[in-house]
Amino acid sequence: MKQVLLSTAMIVATMVSGQVLIDDTNTVETPTAGAVLDLNSEDKGLLLPRLGVTQVNDDMKQEGMVFYDANGKCFKGWDGTNWQVLGDDCLPPTEFDLVISITEPGFVSEGESQTFEVSLDPAIQPGVEITVDYTTVDGTATAGDDYTTVNGTLTFNEANPGPLLITVPTLSDGELEAPEIYNVTLSNAQATGFGVADIVLGTAIGTIIDDLYVVPPTLIISEYIEGSGNNKYLELYNATSETISLAGYDIQNYQNGNNSATHTTSLNNAAGLTELAPGGILVIKHQSGDAIDANGAPVFENSNICSFNGNDVVALRHNEEIIDQIGEIGVNPGNNLGWTVNDVSNATYNNGLRRLSTITTGNTDWTSSAATEWTVADQNDVSNLGSR
Repeated sequence: MKQVLLSTAMIVATMVSGQVLIDDTNTVETPTAGAVLDLNSEDKGLLLPRLGVTQVNDDMKQEGMVFYDANGKCFKGWDGTNWQVLGDDCLPPTEFDLVISITEPGFVSEGESQTFEVSLDPAIQPGVEITVDYTTVDGTATAGDDYTTVNGTLTFNEANPGPLLITVPTLSDGELEAPEIYNVTLSNAQATGFGVADIVLGTAIGTIIDDLYVVPPTLIISEYIEGSGNNKYLELYNATSETISLAGYDIQNYQNGNNSATHTTSLNNAAGLTELAPGGILVIKHQSGDAIDANGAPVFENSNICSFNGNDVVALRHNEEIIDQIGEIGVNPGNNLGWTVNDVSNATYNNGLRRLSTITTGNTDWTSSAATEWTVADQNDVSNLGSR
């Protein structure tokens, strides 16, 4: 047994049967029975190696090794394959990608305020702080006339993990005008408590609707039939309480996943009509399709519009803006295949689709529309065409 005095501590090492005693209590003892290492102290602690992740090389990795991760602020042990966290979770890696996103709140009327939510991915961790600057930027809306300039700094930490809010007041100018937009941008993101390899900053658009502006009523696609042979039909419906002029309306057909329209056909004077009354219906059929009575509704025969198969997109436009559609532009589900609708696979191929009566406006989000706005009918069932 050897004894070495360091300052006021006496360390006693006992090599009997592979046991070691470290003692700073100024007493000479033997290790506790069954212990390989016995620490005997009244006011001292054990300090494990403090290393960063990059300091732990392959030569050091021995099963059962324990060290304190100085970056992650936690203890880790090597299980022979991986470093495992002992106890609470560690902080994120020394360097990682950070995404700071901002939501778009939709539109508000003049004089109301818009609120944007700013979030982090990954989420904030204990001991970490992230700051990011924000400011409003003119689009078609002008600061001082249409909205109030807002800028500042958001601070994310353990007490305020987010989402954090940015509120922009809009102004009423008393003029009748079309909807206007402005932007909220993020910049100068800073992180403390760890390193960040890359920071991706989001931006968002605020839309202001004139308090005197009325969104014009529009038509919707209310029925679609992808029948056998040339038996292809569409039904358009005026679900509003106002008469709608067909001027400016057309239908586009996007075939086989193309991003550009294969056909564009005006609806002005379709079936001799220039307008559609409230609750009015216009049925469109392929010129070579079977004759139908359409429950007395006017029928417009056009092979370009009705040249679709189950993997082709049909889009209804007003003033060159898509306002309703079936299918997703630029996507091809495959030959002899179609899109899933209301949990029915390939529903747009060799089937009919009927819009729910509760749907009165178009939807350009096909994923949402397909999931909630349609029922699937038999392939050649035309009994509902022309009636709602």
